[in-house]
Amino acid sequence: MNAHSFRRLAATTTLLVLAGSITSQALATDPITEVTVSADRITRVPESRTNSGFPMEVITLTRQVSYADLDLVSASGAAMLQTRVKETARAACDQLDKTYPLTRMDNSNCNKMTTDAALIQARAAISAAAARKLTTP
Repeated sequence: MNAHSFRRLAATTTLLVLAGSITSQALATDPITEVTVSADRITRVPESRTNSGFPMEVITLTRQVSYADLDLVSASGAAMLQTRVKETARAACDQLDKTYPLTRMDNSNCNKMTTDAALIQARAAISAAAARKLTTP
């Protein structure tokens, strides 16, 4: 398994776990007030090796993005949450590049995968806020 395939598998697994987590949290009675942004970097995995024979490891940098101060029903509140998620994803990927410079992978790919996964949570939170508004008398 090459590094790119392993990275894609790790991102897909993270995405599926996050999607399941969002579904269960959306059904809870207490509203969620933050989005989890997780950026991955592969450096070494004990049982896995790159095509060159080097061991790989997945390093994940996770940050929380609060939206407790936002009205997600409003267009400006929803847009602000999405902006915060994108900025946090970019900062997390940049931090991985600085911390692990020898493992630098395509940073734009890290940004896209991290942002896409976190925006799923953000959109779920926005939808849940809209649904709560419709069901609140």
